[in-house]
Amino acid sequence: MIELDHVTKLYGTVVGVNDLDIRLGPGAWGLLGPNGAGKTTLVSLLAGHASPTMGRVRVFGADPRREPDVLRRIGFCLDVDLRLPDVSALDWVTACTGLYGVPRAEARARARDALDRLGLGDRANEPSSGFSKGMRQRVNLAQAVAHDPDLLVLDEPFNGLDPVVRRLLLDFLREWVAAGRSLVVSSHVLHEVQAIADRYLLVARGRLLAAGSADEIGAVLSDLPAEVRVVCDRPRVFAARVATLPDVHEIALAGGEVRVRTAGVRALCERLPAWIREDGLVVHELEVPDRSLDELFGRLVRRHRGED
Repeated sequence: MIELDHVTKLYGTVVGVNDLDIRLGPGAWGLLGPNGAGKTTLVSLLAGHASPTMGRVRVFGADPRREPDVLRRIGFCLDVDLRLPDVSALDWVTACTGLYGVPRAEARARARDALDRLGLGDRANEPSSGFSKGMRQRVNLAQAVAHDPDLLVLDEPFNGLDPVVRRLLLDFLREWVAAGRSLVVSSHVLHEVQAIADRYLLVARGRLLAAGSADEIGAVLSDLPAEVRVVCDRPRVFAARVATLPDVHEIALAGGEVRVRTAGVRALCERLPAWIREDGLVVHELEVPDRSLDELFGRLVRRHRGED
């Protein structure tokens, strides 16, 4: 569905994205990274709103900057707070839909349907300048879906939204994905993306750190040391056992606490029950590395910076 062949985007001397080489199949993808990571540049490239300085972008097998037929298959919602003082929400979504070659009468019907689906049918004839932030964001999303695209590309769609509107958008996007359509959604808030997508692109400083499911990304980190913390009644006995394992980088004792830095977390946890039986250890606390996407992303960023 999406191919980026060694894509770099420069803004003068500033690097937006750097040598991205990506292949994405259909489905829902979360684009994750801190502010300034290059997410907006990447989604702009996918939607044909920007061209690469180097490399090649292909969506559905063609260049979205040059092929109108491909653009008709993409819906794009940028992170902007759009205010149109004298234009109704319905007129604006109709005009945007018409840009994709939809005849005016059909464009108006599609625009009204999109606004209805997003809970704005009763306000469709009002200028969006008087709407709340959440309502304006829904109008922006309506223009992205009214022409019935196959791929929806969203840039930080949940910014500044209250919990009620955030839930409405999450439900809408879940239904979009459940209907068999594709989605790329960027955010720096991990739990929101996890509610929609099960495959991820993790970016930082314009570079791709990892891509795939949370388990696949975790496998990328399997060779990195992580810390295990154990509080027991015989810490020196436990430490001596740990020292016999491979891939142990550091063992630190403080009172009854043992901190082990190891790339073999699984092996340590698998051996622990036998040590408890054989040595009569009493373990009061066991803390293993967090396997959440949040922690995986944090470890990848630290690895990218040379801190891990």
